[in-house]
Amino acid sequence: MIVDKECRGFPLGFRPENTRTYEGTATTLCNGTRAGFCNGVICNTVRRLTPLECERLQGFPDGWTDIGTEYIGTDGKKRKVSDSARYKALGNSIALPPWVWLLERLSFYCGDDCTMASLFDGIGGFPLIWETLNGAGTCLWASEIEEFPIAVTKYHFT
Repeated sequence: MIVDKECRGFPLGFRPENTRTYEGTATTLCNGTRAGFCNGVICNTVRRLTPLECERLQGFPDGWTDIGTEYIGTDGKKRKVSDSARYKALGNSIALPPWVWLLERLSFYCGDDCTMASLFDGIGGFPLIWETLNGAGTCLWASEIEEFPIAVTKYHFT
């Protein structure tokens, strides 16, 4: 890491005022101050990404894992939706952009009436891509063993 004189501990050229913010989010590296660390510049702590930001990083539509406050588990019991469940589901999911590239090419070679099924599907990444490319109902089924990802997939595809 190259250290400069104005903001010790951050790469050369980094300045909190040069970071971008988006509506509804805070600047990632600007949550507090620590005397003597950055000469008065706010830049000493890193905050956790929100589930919405994680969805965006993975390429999912905004709110993809936000399925309400409760869902029905496979045992028929009501379960609470938590940020922890959303983080876990997103962390275990696929990043959509490289798979969009691949599935576009696969769809081209399969023809117009192609279908797919998704094993160990997670939160519905493959069905989302496939049905966006080939139309609703072209993903015949999806399989998953984790409760919350099953609920997310059901929410979007049933």
